Amino acid sequence: VYGMMTAMLNPIASGNEIVMLPNPRDLPGVLGAIDKEKITVSPLVPKLIQALDEHPKNAKDYLKSRKAKWYQNTFADKSIKGLALGVVKETTKCLTDVFTAVTKYPLLRDFSLTSIKGVVSGGAALATGTLKSFEKSVGRENIIIQGYGMSEASPLVATNPGHGKNKPQSVGIACPETEIKIADLTDPSKTKNIGEAGEIMVRGPQVMKGYYGRPGATAEVLDNDGWLATGDIGHLDEDMYLHITDRKKRIVIVNGENISPSKIEDCLSQHNSVAECVAIGLPDIRSGEALKVMIRYKEGSEALCDNDLRTYLGDKLNRSEMPKYFETCLEPFPDKNGKTDWKAIQDAERAKISAPVVEAAPAPIPA
Repeated sequence: VYGMMTAMLNPIASGNEIVMLPNPRDLPGVLGAIDKEKITVSPLVPKLIQALDEHPKNAKDYLKSRKAKWYQNTFADKSIKGLALGVVKETTKCLTDVFTAVTKYPLLRDFSLTSIKGVVSGGAALATGTLKSFEKSVGRENIIIQGYGMSEASPLVATNPGHGKNKPQSVGIACPETEIKIADLTDPSKTKNIGEAGEIMVRGPQVMKGYYGRPGATAEVLDNDGWLATGDIGHLDEDMYLHITDRKKRIVIVNGENISPSKIEDCLSQHNSVAECVAIGLPDIRSGEALKVMIRYKEGSEALCDNDLRTYLGDKLNRSEMPKYFETCLEPFPDKNGKTDWKAIQDAERAKISAPVVEAAPAPIPA
């Protein structure tokens, strides 16, 4: 529904030219089309924005940055022995990195993305690190316009206005004739105040009448007053811009505290070495559930140890939010409809745990 409304019907209604790409996973093809056709606006899901950002668009810049890293690491140890080991180690690693990049991306060349004036992002939360990095590569700030919706709302509920204030960390204001309220998680009849998190409720002309032939399922999400329970957690700020926290079903309960995996992912995504990460909840005898973060690092970046990761997150997360486990992944995470399939990853990790669960000490928090 998102693709049909945003990528097809909206451009047709506006009288715009549509450039069709049969395979969006062909990154050189996508970059080449943007360069050749001078695309100005594109609706993209976060996974594709991330993939485009990771693609080494400019061979010259990549090799220049790798050369700078070689100098930095080689001369880190000023002793004779350290210099000798540094030259051997870093030269070998540098050549390996360059070879890997050229092998993986045989079409390394300059792609100009400067024609892009706007990117409509929807379908999942866009990590802050990816947003900043992508806008830097395009050379223009505030071009990513995030929105929010669901198939049950045909599909748009809120969006950042194209000619108004764009808040990159929010999904914008309610669409015309659309109402949004934040309901208490334990008592949906109570409405939360500005800035307080709860379940996002939506009412408007675009909201469905119900699931066809499924009255029971309809009653679970749609009340008699027409309010649709989205299953998403978020809050409204003082300007009535909507901010998404996480899926209600995804919340991890650590020592009785509701923890948002998306917050942890957003914090880690801003580290220069992290390409993507996903936080999941695992059963734990001591705390009920424990957080585990799977991390894939950028090409040529070294994996961080657990202590370094906790130090980096130390001033961003509280004690309950601090992950207990970290794991490095080499391959991109599985995705479903352009979103990271956290449920499949969580189910796979939980299946590895044999009963009984071994109790472990809580993760240390850096001073």
